[in-house]
This record gives sequence, C-alpha cells and structure tokens, in this order.
Amino acid sequence: MQTTSPSSPSRLTASRALARHGSRALFLVLMLGVSQMALAYAGENLLNYGANFILAPLGLFAVVILLAGSAFNSQLTKLAVYAAVITVILFTIIKAAPALMTAMSS
Repeated sequence: MQTTSPSSPSRLTASRALARHGSRALFLVLMLGVSQMALAYAGENLLNYGANFILAPLGLFAVVILLAGSAFNSQLTKLAVYAAVITVILFTIIKAAPALMTAMSS
C-alpha cells in the first residue's frame, strides 16, 4: 500500500520551479555584484587575503623562531632564515601583482 497524498507531485513541481527561479535570481545578483568590482585580475582578493593573513604571520613566526632558535641550534636558525626570505619574496610578488598584470596587459 502506498501512502502518498495526491498533492505530492504538485508540491514537487512547485519546489522545482521555486528552485529554478531562485537559482536564476541568485545568478543575476552574483553577476551584478561581481561586475561592479574592478580588479586587475581574477583572484586578486584571494591573493591579498593570503598575503595579509597567511604569509605575513608565517613570516613573523619564522623571525620569532629565528631569534629563539639561534640560542640553541644553528640548523634551526638557517631554516628559519630560508623560510623568512621565501615569505618576503612571495609577499613582495603578491603585493606587486596588480602592477605587474597591468604592465603585462599594456
């Protein structure tokens, strides 16, 4: 015995229609919102976030390890210096990326 109500197919159709119209509205809102941002390249916000909140703290942490490790182990100091130098290079490249992208597109 099936215990489905006669209105189940109409509810399913209505929910599909609502999902379809909702997805279209969401797409329109996203396209209008994204088109107002003038970025030099795709992913610029993500790279800026990564530089400010991931790379910079890692670089500071490497300097702290350098200072603390220099008293105990020279090998640890050498690795911390390498990490700090790599972090500074990546941070500089990411911060200069909009100017580089503009220069390459010209």
